[in-house]
Amino acid sequence: MSTKKKPTLIVIILAIVTVAFIVLVWPSIYEYQCKNRTYDEMALSLASVESSNIRIIAVSGSEDEGIGYSTSASGVIIDHIGATYYALTARHVVDKADADHYIIATTLTPTYKEYKKEKGLTGHIPLEEYYALMPEAVVEYRYGAADLAIISFQYSEKLVTADLAFENPKKGDRIVAAGNPDDIDGGFVHSFGKITSQEEITFKTNDGRVPDRVLK
Repeated sequence: MSTKKKPTLIVIILAIVTVAFIVLVWPSIYEYQCKNRTYDEMALSLASVESSNIRIIAVSGSEDEGIGYSTSASGVIIDHIGATYYALTARHVVDKADADHYIIATTLTPTYKEYKKEKGLTGHIPLEEYYALMPEAVVEYRYGAADLAIISFQYSEKLVTADLAFENPKKGDRIVAAGNPDDIDGGFVHSFGKITSQEEITFKTNDGRVPDRVLK
């Protein structure tokens, strides 16, 4: 009888170890794989895509009370007419109730550290001086059915315009999300993945916004 129980005990132990691995260890491994996934052939073309990226900063307050600057959010330039550039961003980026206006940092805008170095300055300089380099944005259009908006801004130097696809990616297509959501000295963040939904799905949030139609 003891010889029959031994294999059963081994199976039970293996099952417990397997379940523990799946529950406790595998999520961390999967998360690491997701965060570090890279498609080499797509990574090579990211530089040209990043060149059309902009950062959008909300400005609030006054000189008397103090001016506040939000952390930046991403947008992408999709068209221009002369020195007027048009960019696509998320609607919630330009729907901040406390924002007086929005300003734009392009890939040509120096970082805070670069600006100080160019000017030969040391120590702290007022943020107002640095942010004065950036043009003000005009919110041209908010799309009520989705979290999208179009903004425009004036820029004297030539900027890169992104090429837009005429159809949505299909299930199984590999994609890269590239943005610059960090602060004034931040860098680009890339997320490599693939489309897993056959059709658009509804994405709901808990912040009261209208549900969005998205590709997963």
